Amino acid sequence: MQTLMEIVRDQEVKRTREQEFLMEAQSIRRSLGPARWEELCSGIEAECLNINGAGPRRMNVNRNALSMSVRDSLTGRGLRLSYNNVGPCIDWSVSGGQTRNMVFQVADGPVPAVLLVFEGCPFPLGEIVHDLMIRIVNG
Repeated sequence: MQTLMEIVRDQEVKRTREQEFLMEAQSIRRSLGPARWEELCSGIEAECLNINGAGPRRMNVNRNALSMSVRDSLTGRGLRLSYNNVGPCIDWSVSGGQTRNMVFQVADGPVPAVLLVFEGCPFPLGEIVHDLMIRIVNG
């Protein structure tokens, strides 16, 4: 039977390990989040170019290091995204709707990686781009 001192020591060791894990995960999110942000913006921009290539210029894109906006001139709907260093996360909204966020989830595996959690679930980047574009194109 464990003594009270051993129980307290075991709890402290467990708490320390959990805190180290959380700090490491936060460090991974902060170091890999900006690259995932860039990939998301590039994917959205590529989809806009594809749509514009199919006919008259329809999609208007404004992008800088920390934010991006897309406006569909046909539907009038827009998408706004911004990279938020706190968290970190990506804030987004469609046509003045509620601002939501995508968070970064550290992927399990031997190589550090982050997944984007969109609408509560991790999705491949291409699916997130497709979903966001449908929201503004289908006005």
